[in-house]
Amino acid sequence: MGIHMHPSLLRAFTAFLALFLATPAAAQLFGTATRFATGTQPNCLAVGDLNRDGRSDLVATNTAVNTVSVLLGTGTGGFGVATSVVVGTGPTWVALADFNADRQLDLAVAVVDNRVVVLLGNGAGGFGVPTGFPVGAFPTNVVVADLNLDSRPDIVTTNFQLGSASVLLGNGAGGFAPATSYPLGVSFPDLPAIGDVNRDGRVDLVVANGGLNAISVLLGNGSGGFGAPTTFPAGGNPTAVALDDFNGDGRVDAVVTNAASSCSVMLGNGAGGFAAPTSFTTAPSPRFIATGDLNRDGRVDIAMGTNGGGGLLSVLINDGAGGFVHTAFATGGAFSRCIAAADLNADGNVDLVTANAGGNNVSILLGNGVAAGQGLLTFGTGTAGCGGMLGMTGNTPPRIGTATFALAATNAPRFAAGFVLLGTIADLPGSDPLGLGLRLHVSLASSPLLLLTTSTTGAGTSHLPLPIPPNPGLVSAQIHAQSIWVGHAANGQACSGAVSHLLSSRGVSMTFQP
Repeated sequence: MGIHMHPSLLRAFTAFLALFLATPAAAQLFGTATRFATGTQPNCLAVGDLNRDGRSDLVATNTAVNTVSVLLGTGTGGFGVATSVVVGTGPTWVALADFNADRQLDLAVAVVDNRVVVLLGNGAGGFGVPTGFPVGAFPTNVVVADLNLDSRPDIVTTNFQLGSASVLLGNGAGGFAPATSYPLGVSFPDLPAIGDVNRDGRVDLVVANGGLNAISVLLGNGSGGFGAPTTFPAGGNPTAVALDDFNGDGRVDAVVTNAASSCSVMLGNGAGGFAAPTSFTTAPSPRFIATGDLNRDGRVDIAMGTNGGGGLLSVLINDGAGGFVHTAFATGGAFSRCIAAADLNADGNVDLVTANAGGNNVSILLGNGVAAGQGLLTFGTGTAGCGGMLGMTGNTPPRIGTATFALAATNAPRFAAGFVLLGTIADLPGSDPLGLGLRLHVSLASSPLLLLTTSTTGAGTSHLPLPIPPNPGLVSAQIHAQSIWVGHAANGQACSGAVSHLLSSRGVSMTFQP
């Protein structure tokens, strides 16, 4: 069995990459919001597969009643009735990861009595007794990453009243060493982000610094600690920061919400520094940030929740020339601050979910994709990750002569390397021919068979350009594709049970159109 492909397809997939020249209208990207009830005053949320059924579930913190709400997903973008889990006083933030290496997602919740509370998951959507770990005064968030490179998830919080960050190093069994504190150079630190901003393979910390109208960057030392903060101007009163690669140069950039009706994008230099901010209009009072390829053009876009009663979220579409086009969407809720981007129905399109603190519910806005019957058909389940099934589709109908055609993956591990498998024979139910616990939907008996390398953004999406040549001989020809990824156990992204944390997407069949 040789891994090769027909010459006509080889020319198509190795042709010069041509990106979209115009951004599709943002107003067409998402459907009308659907709301699902939670507890009182949901302040934050997280998305993951809590009961290991391959579907994306939700957890929301209910600050007013000291609980989190668990909403199990239906796999079609809907959710069941919420169940409540008591976690501690005034939960402000929640993160999901596998803290005890049992391949089941656990909860880490910041509570206002100066602790992070960890609840171990049972793999059925339920959680054990909360265990508290002391941190600094008034932790407002929880960020999970492998800070000391031991393949175990660690925790970082920013402490609003102390101007510090607390680091809890995980022991891999659900416990954590006593917290270590790091000054942030800011009086009231707000929402942080983590990423490798200087490309040394170590996790760094970036914090919104409203007191100085800046962001503070603390470079990681690879052993769980951080250096002294360095500040970079970031616009007026920044309240939150997110990291991703917005200009496609392989360096981590930053986007910051400003207290008024704007955000700032700051391009990274790859050495830990950031350029001067460029401001873009948003809905009033932008608050939390999610990133992802919202319109499947291979560029990283931005979505923001807002801190106002109008129930709006902001979507900023990357134009590929350094700009962003803004459109506001109604959530149907109020104070839709916290936002997450994920493929909730595994159709290959990024969806948005907000926690509506003023409405005691969450809002789901499903992303719109290529219409059925246009040459693309998704099938199977793949080997699900912590976020549920991994989506796979095309960015446009596969018509001959379409130089901008690409395969798009969703719900994959963040900043991960992977492969796209293409072949002529589909395995509709899926099988594990390699014995790795990995469900394949493209038969290895295909001839030809092609394996292409790809990678994901910080939002777990990928975009693999496959220009289709104007060859009439391709009309009605059919090929099948599937993406394969290596999950990161330390970041809570490897829940499949497969050997070496391998994950696979759903399959997609492409029938070339005239």
